[in-house]
Amino acid sequence: MKTFFRLIVLLVTATWACAGNAHNTFFLPGDAFFHTVLTEEVLNRIENQKNPVFTYSRPRFLANSLCGSAGFSKLEFRGMPVKFKKQLREVYNNLRESVPKRIEITDEIIWKKGDIGDVAVKTGTQINRELNGFSIFVVNADFNLAKHILGLKYNEDWADQVTAFSHDRNHVRLESFIQTPEAIAVDWRDSQLVAPLSTECPPITNKNIAVPVLAAPTCKFLVFEQPDLRQLTDADNLDAMYEISESGVTRYTKNGKHWVRHKVRHLN
Repeated sequence: MKTFFRLIVLLVTATWACAGNAHNTFFLPGDAFFHTVLTEEVLNRIENQKNPVFTYSRPRFLANSLCGSAGFSKLEFRGMPVKFKKQLREVYNNLRESVPKRIEITDEIIWKKGDIGDVAVKTGTQINRELNGFSIFVVNADFNLAKHILGLKYNEDWADQVTAFSHDRNHVRLESFIQTPEAIAVDWRDSQLVAPLSTECPPITNKNIAVPVLAAPTCKFLVFEQPDLRQLTDADNLDAMYEISESGVTRYTKNGKHWVRHKVRHLN
């Protein structure tokens, strides 16, 4: 029995140590894209904002780590045209015709001091959270979907950049959106062929993680309906995606590992 409990303690300790040595990676200056999620709440928030700020979203399948973060968690689009915002909403509404919104409703809770500690108290207000927002990849205007794989960061300097956020190089990990050996190999092979997302970044320090990077006004938004980003390179999934740029809205469909561009589509 004692041996059994010692084994359990060792397993728990090892698991905790592994999680504690990891980090949460947001946007790094050498990444080919900034990833965020489009929800109705986001659309309502940016509607009257001149310079909307978007929050970085890590893949859902990656657990939150316990050893801090690296990278920049915000992106600011200065002077976003009203037309661009309307196109985002039109694409969202169009995708919702085939992908119904799923909502989680929870009771709002505040904490109040009690006789023996803080006590959770319901306020009577319910909080609605959209569970299946759509992925947005912010990429350069010249990012070539026919040549390069959407979802790969193509950042040859990622390890150096993570350590610059005060992390031990021995503990850095590549948080890839596509975690297959083939994808990682392509990422490594072609990293010097794909330019980083054009942004203005603050100094790389863990004090600036929440300071927004500034997106180039020519960047384009790729809105993707597949909720599981690990399926990005799955040739069996014929997914749909919309590109929003200065020229308008363009629809893409999947063909193997890459995307086929259709004519500019006028959404209803």
